[in-house]
Amino acid sequence: MEEKNIELTDEIRERLKKNGMLGFDVETEFKYVPIFYRDVKNKIPKKCWPVFILRSRGGIALAEAEDGLGYLNIDEKEGRKFVIDSGKARITALEEGLISFKNFPVENGKSVSMAKGEAVTKYINLFHPRLQTELQKAIDNHSTLNEDELLGLE
Repeated sequence: MEEKNIELTDEIRERLKKNGMLGFDVETEFKYVPIFYRDVKNKIPKKCWPVFILRSRGGIALAEAEDGLGYLNIDEKEGRKFVIDSGKARITALEEGLISFKNFPVENGKSVSMAKGEAVTKYINLFHPRLQTELQKAIDNHSTLNEDELLGLE
């Protein structure tokens, strides 16, 4: 693969990324914090945020994952689709893309962490399907945090 340097403004890079037109290195790990924690109106201090280390799946894995899903095109011209979600596809995404996490709160007033290399499946049982879905989307869309969100995270 031939590579050469190009200059993109942050604005152009974000627009390309938002529309799925920016490639990424599937081996790169990135930090992710669920939206609920990052939402300022929830007033959750950063020291209480769970931090998930994720790795995106490549284009082939993402295309193959669609075989287990259903789509209904709403507007082909705009590329909008109604996705019929699949629990199996969600679990597969987490098994392939969840590397580790720390500081995830559980009901007993404690938090749990998963070290890199541990079996992911036993931890997925702790996650509500809403969180599973958000993590799946973060993995599949390579959803990185902005500089302000990353500031102060361990």
